[in-house]
Amino acid sequence: MATTYIEDNQALASWLDARADVPVVALDTEFVREDTYYPILCLVQIGLGDDIALVSALSADLAPLQAVLTDAQRIKILHSGSQDLEVLWQFFHAMPQNLVDTQVAAALLGHGEQVGYANLVHKLCDVELAKSHTRFDWRKRPLPDKAMQYAAEDVRYLVPMWRTLEAELEARGRRRWLDEEQKTLLDPATYDVDVRRVHKRVKGLGRLKGKRRHIAQGLARRREELAMEYDMPRKWVLPDDVLLDLAARQPSTVEDVLDTRRFPGRAKRFAPQILAAVQDPPETDSDEGPQLRPLSDAEERLADLIGLVVKACADEADVAAKNLATRKEIERVARGRRDVALLRGWRDDIAGRQVQAVLEGAPVRYLDGRLVIGEA
Repeated sequence: MATTYIEDNQALASWLDARADVPVVALDTEFVREDTYYPILCLVQIGLGDDIALVSALSADLAPLQAVLTDAQRIKILHSGSQDLEVLWQFFHAMPQNLVDTQVAAALLGHGEQVGYANLVHKLCDVELAKSHTRFDWRKRPLPDKAMQYAAEDVRYLVPMWRTLEAELEARGRRRWLDEEQKTLLDPATYDVDVRRVHKRVKGLGRLKGKRRHIAQGLARRREELAMEYDMPRKWVLPDDVLLDLAARQPSTVEDVLDTRRFPGRAKRFAPQILAAVQDPPETDSDEGPQLRPLSDAEERLADLIGLVVKACADEADVAAKNLATRKEIERVARGRRDVALLRGWRDDIAGRQVQAVLEGAPVRYLDGRLVIGEA
């Protein structure tokens, strides 16, 4: 496949126009976000037919590409595309139409929960890829030849991989599963930050209760707002452990805030706002409730049983158990909740109905090396 490096919109428009009849588009992006809140899109790789374009997003505004992405008649293929979609959504404020993710498709066919691109290329195309530029700073210009080769490889095998996966999905009746699974992936709400809920990302928040927890939740919201406003990583504003320490100590002066152990020097200017958030925490969506209480002994045993049923169903369907339900989701079911993905759509077909039968009292037996639910 021929590879072309493109730095301006006119060249991009000409390249795309010359391949307007190609129905399948392979896509990947390269971006950096080590020292910013928002990702900096640096390069977009586009595979059309026998050709690949490496488009510098640092010099071209990519306007000609938006029509291709939103063309519902052309299939767009990504691998592990959630971060790419986040970047493209923030860049274009439009989501690609008619998209498939080869990592999601592979998971539904038993290739592992989150199989990497290089591993899947090796499995399906019998090609060994080098991953020497996974930590490369894609803002660098000019791009070294090896970096461009690496970037091109990331789209070179997407179409043949998808053809193989698509055929197996159709043969095993699982194409509908892929369509269901990608609804969340293609929902813009997935990539819009809800500052009222960002506290759910704070590691160790569960150790705090009552007022301290309320303060920590408010601090997490204020941290996110500051990180967004100043376009800097949230940990530069407040690392999680410092945030929790502030919530526990509840400082009363700016000096007390600054005296907090490991308080980041670059965040000194935010000390007054942080103090205000401690003293009057911003409103957040409360996560206090029965779903956070520890499981009772009976619920723990029920969760273990549900986990066994899910694992048995996953093995029989040749998918990873975590693709059906995480332990946290299983515990929600054990607590009596039914608003979980396990009990909807293709997951319900595979395991949800079996779990529901167990919850309704169906016997569970181990017979000839497999779990049997109900009378058999």
